[in-house]
Amino acid sequence: MMLGKITSIHRYPVKSMGGEDLDSVEVTRTGLEGDRAYALTEAGSRRLVTAKNSGGEASILDFTALYSTEPGPESVMSLQIRLPDGKLTSPREPDCNQRLSLALKREVHLTTPVRSDTHGQSIVATGAFFDLGTIHIVSTSSMNALQTMLPKSEIHPRRFRANFVIELIEGDLFVEETWIGRLVRIGEVSLVVKEPTVRCTVPTRAQGSLTRDVSILRTIFQEIDGFFGVYADVLRAGPVRVNDVVELT
Repeated sequence: MMLGKITSIHRYPVKSMGGEDLDSVEVTRTGLEGDRAYALTEAGSRRLVTAKNSGGEASILDFTALYSTEPGPESVMSLQIRLPDGKLTSPREPDCNQRLSLALKREVHLTTPVRSDTHGQSIVATGAFFDLGTIHIVSTSSMNALQTMLPKSEIHPRRFRANFVIELIEGDLFVEETWIGRLVRIGEVSLVVKEPTVRCTVPTRAQGSLTRDVSILRTIFQEIDGFFGVYADVLRAGPVRVNDVVELT
């Protein structure tokens, strides 16, 4: 059954930071290539720094992570991080952790799990910092329905940190939960939908041009039991592009 089409693709190279909008992406068995490949950890405790525990004067959501060239399984990722003041830093720079710490007002380290290739070279491991499923999906129908419920709010994909936003042929409201256990096919790519996404406070947080809005989470829990979007795992890898047809089987 044809569901619709991919209307936007989003990748978040560093867990809880702002990410990048893509025209196309390679989907691997562990998620989008380069997605959530890095994280910040607290110096000493090694606890992950996330949007949930990064508030106050500086928030990790005020940082943006992107790749200057497309990452691949056999290459060193060309990560760049835009600080809240607009300046860039990179893990290739010796003072990267210091600059991140100063901007975040706490001592942190940029962390990534690594593995070795057949030649003994270190390779960044994709997708090690997911909370649950490796692919996160929301539909434009659900976002439009939430926008109707909250006409004064700004309902934007960036609030929900989805990888794929699907424009549905039929605009049923909050239909994603009916996909649980079924296969979503996008060209060569096959995904199995695992579970609904239980929302935390992140969609309410100020991030970029989006202002703090606690009514979003309150409405999601009051009207749709706290769920918005779904998580999926990858069964078959391949490329995905904006405007690709999405099918449900």
